[in-house]
Amino acid sequence: MKILHLITTLDLGGAERHLYFLVRETIRKGYQIEVAYLKGQGKMEPFFRKLGVKVFPLHMKTIFDPRCIFSLYRLIRKNRYSIIHTHLFKADFLGGIVGKFAGCPRIISTKHNIDLYLKNQIFGLLGRWIASIINYRVIAISYAVKDFLLKLGFPKKKIVVIHYGLGEISLTGKSVRKELLIPEDKIVITCVARLYPQKGHIYLIQALEKIKKTYSNFVCLLVGDGPLRNELEREVKRRNLEKEVIFMGWRNDVGDILAGSDFLVLPSLWEGFGLVILEAMSLHKPVVATRVGPIPEIIIEEKTGILVSPQNVEELSNAILRMISEPELRRKMGEAGWRRLRENFSLEKMIEKYVKFYS
Repeated sequence: MKILHLITTLDLGGAERHLYFLVRETIRKGYQIEVAYLKGQGKMEPFFRKLGVKVFPLHMKTIFDPRCIFSLYRLIRKNRYSIIHTHLFKADFLGGIVGKFAGCPRIISTKHNIDLYLKNQIFGLLGRWIASIINYRVIAISYAVKDFLLKLGFPKKKIVVIHYGLGEISLTGKSVRKELLIPEDKIVITCVARLYPQKGHIYLIQALEKIKKTYSNFVCLLVGDGPLRNELEREVKRRNLEKEVIFMGWRNDVGDILAGSDFLVLPSLWEGFGLVILEAMSLHKPVVATRVGPIPEIIIEEKTGILVSPQNVEELSNAILRMISEPELRRKMGEAGWRRLRENFSLEKMIEKYVKFYS
């Protein structure tokens, strides 16, 4: 069976990393996989090519870019895919319509987030129309995303929930503490997220300012990049946190960074899933995260992590301080998180569901 995965970007985000694992494992199951992406820098393209996957950048300039649309149409017509599997809103939109006109027999969409595009009246109407008329099925990556889609009027009979899954993370053995000259007795807090308003970095920075008044022997690594970087750097400087907060930018060694950390913080305002939570759990790291979207589906409160209200600096700072001051709590939560990952969010279980779905 020949499958084309069409995604909006191949930059370093949760949806893109999930796609990598999905492609890698379904190739091992004997599927013929190709990948196309609409725009962006394609930072993950080399990883797919190392799998032997053909990757097609389409260089989209606008959502109605005629050159991009024609290139996608020609690609689908030439290769006669059995399935087109789309990821993220712009790919869902173009892949659905162009795939239908190009004659693909089955078009599937994965909804990776509580997508604000779909709250727009026009885009929401288009999304519902594509799901109802064009999509064979819509995969929601969590029950929270499914509920979001149902509230917007998506057809219930077409929605299937398949959680993200994660296998063993490959580590290079690099030490982030040695790289950054961080003493062994210093607490390392890590946040892995694109620097976008959705991810709530501003509230983390405000919480760290409060924490510093009580406890200062910590460093917080912000792994990721995005349009808020300059603004957040100014905020860190304004709050006199230059020694405590390090902007790491995009990294392809997130596993090594998490392995050298004491715990993960994810202060998102909304989420579709939060793949990095699974990555932390796989490395026996506890998590402080906001009680939004599917995060309570992943984290068992007070057992595998601490949940706080979004945009609540007081709750967030108290939770981080608790993690800092209770090493035994960190150990117990990290072990419990690892067991929960193995039992409920394994890569094997996810791939098994996709294989049944594709068949």
